[in-house]
Amino acid sequence: GKIPCNKEGLKTLWSNIFDMVTLNDPRGIARYQDANGPTNIVVVANNDDDHSLLKFELKEDSVYTYPERLKTGMMPLWAVDVDGNGDVFVTTQGDSTIPAQVLIFGNPTIESGWQSGTHESANGPLFAITLPEPGTARGIAVNSEATVIYVSNYMTKKIYCYVGDLQNGYTLYDGFNFQM
Repeated sequence: GKIPCNKEGLKTLWSNIFDMVTLNDPRGIARYQDANGPTNIVVVANNDDDHSLLKFELKEDSVYTYPERLKTGMMPLWAVDVDGNGDVFVTTQGDSTIPAQVLIFGNPTIESGWQSGTHESANGPLFAITLPEPGTARGIAVNSEATVIYVSNYMTKKIYCYVGDLQNGYTLYDGFNFQM
């Protein structure tokens, strides 16, 4: 059904039957797409206790909970993007002493945790990319083929470019240099 609010009306809930997660400091949203192209589903990087990736469906009359979510672990999330196959790329927050990371989770055909009762990833992220410097990764963009990833570092005012693929992993591309 439609997304309910708690009794105070201040918190939005993601809910599916008896499974509920309160939206808590959600910092990123991306339009979900799959092999057939863009959909009317969005993915939200939520900072509940499990730091979940939550899906919502946009319909003509409202926003509805979509029955897929995935717990990412213990690190606060910030930005999120989706490649052309529905794989989800999300950044962890990082800080002045700890570099942020990019966590890459497979689409529901690869990662059963999206639809399982526990919503836990069977093997964790497909890849975890640690940024080369401490700071908060507040933005991410991935191309449709998942061969190029751009990640911003708010503290250093840099954008990093990673190249690779989901079969072999990613490396920092030295041919790209952007700093504000």
